Amino acid sequence: MPKTLSTSDPNLQEAVKRLDRTQKTTGWILIGYGVFTQLVAVSTDPLHPVAGLPFLAIGFFTLIWGDPALLAASALLLALAVVPALTPAVSVLGPDPVVQLTEVTGIELLIVVGVKAVLAFNAMQQFLLFRWLYGTERASSDEPNLAIIPPMVVNRSDRLARWSRSTGLIAAGAGLLALGFLAADPAAYAGRVVAELAGALAAVAAGLGLGAAFSPTDERPAALLGLGAGLVSYLLAAFVLLRLG
Repeated sequence: MPKTLSTSDPNLQEAVKRLDRTQKTTGWILIGYGVFTQLVAVSTDPLHPVAGLPFLAIGFFTLIWGDPALLAASALLLALAVVPALTPAVSVLGPDPVVQLTEVTGIELLIVVGVKAVLAFNAMQQFLLFRWLYGTERASSDEPNLAIIPPMVVNRSDRLARWSRSTGLIAAGAGLLALGFLAADPAAYAGRVVAELAGALAAVAAGLGLGAAFSPTDERPAALLGLGAGLVSYLLAAFVLLRLG
């Protein structure tokens, strides 16, 4: 029978402190990038009114809640933020503020992309490490005598999974609406806004679904539905924006 570690175990306590530092750092990075993106997005022509909002939303909850699952959502947002840097026409989560202001190309553009990729990779690595602080009593293992980690952080993965499902379905509806705008009037500014809104919601839904699905949760079907709907809706939004040019 494997033993359960004490919640006062010094290694676990240190891990909780490291998670707290990681969450605060990640949260502030997302909030700072979100503010920067939003300021640039609303000062360009055409306007991109929702570009920075996903970063602000996920960054805020990452900062105040400290759920490891939100690190996965942060990682996916940062990874998707690479797309507008390389393909400005796909202005979901964009336009990239650095590229927009400086018009960098070549090696400078690769540096911008590389920084985002490293931040995304680091956030996902931290998620995979710290998700065990939810507790491992329900986790399967090839080592039956491996000590069980007790719950060290609040587990909101059920709530995040339901949020992912709802947001993903709304994103899918917005994506279909954007497709309707594209068919009816490709020149309509409303079509671009709806497509960007669909993509922004889709990115949030996919991120929350990813984090919740790979955390201890009783709502894994909801998380997977949110993840799937989010990814499909993101691709649909990207298709519409590419057709709009």
